Amino acid sequence: MKQQTINGLAPRPVRSLIYLPILRFGLTDQDWMFVLVGGVIGYTIPYVLGLSIWGIPLEIVCAVILIIFSVLIMNILRVKKRPLFLKHLIQYKFQGQSNRRRKTEEIAKDWLL
Repeated sequence: MKQQTINGLAPRPVRSLIYLPILRFGLTDQDWMFVLVGGVIGYTIPYVLGLSIWGIPLEIVCAVILIIFSVLIMNILRVKKRPLFLKHLIQYKFQGQSNRRRKTEEIAKDWLL
């Protein structure tokens, strides 16, 4: 039986939760940057050092192991965390707080005189 069409187009199912993140291996697209950085590091270090075992280049093995390890670590870290928490944490560690309330010892008291 043929579906009825509206203006020549077949009806498509509507995704009701369109704004929820799509997960791949339990990670959102923002977290894959950290996984890829780990993979690049795992490939680059053995390549630069020219390491191999039994004729197998270690850069291939280390890159795969480090990617799997970083996906596992990111899944453990992501449990009940807000989106982009790791990016904000790293940004805070390097830049410090930029907008915050003053502490009581930082308030200039000369205006009270």
